[in-house]
Amino acid sequence: MVTIDPNTYDVEGVAQAVYADILASIKNGEVPATVRTFTDLHDYVDANEYVQEVPWGTDLPEDPSDPAGWRLVNAVTDRVNALLAERPHTV
Repeated sequence: MVTIDPNTYDVEGVAQAVYADILASIKNGEVPATVRTFTDLHDYVDANEYVQEVPWGTDLPEDPSDPAGWRLVNAVTDRVNALLAERPHTV
């Protein structure tokens, strides 16, 4: 899975790294290439594993109650949704 620098909150960069992990899962057959949303990944794998390294805002180590962290994770998964919607995936 992707390793994220906790001092960098680059949504696009993090989303691209998560998307690369998803493409690797598609390539190795864990996830079908037809998946179009982050939520759909849960039908095949624990999709939360893709974002487990996303920093949870400014209160590190991660604090699941940190609303800034949830906003960051949601922004990343929204961008991943857009990437998944763009077809075809190149693996």
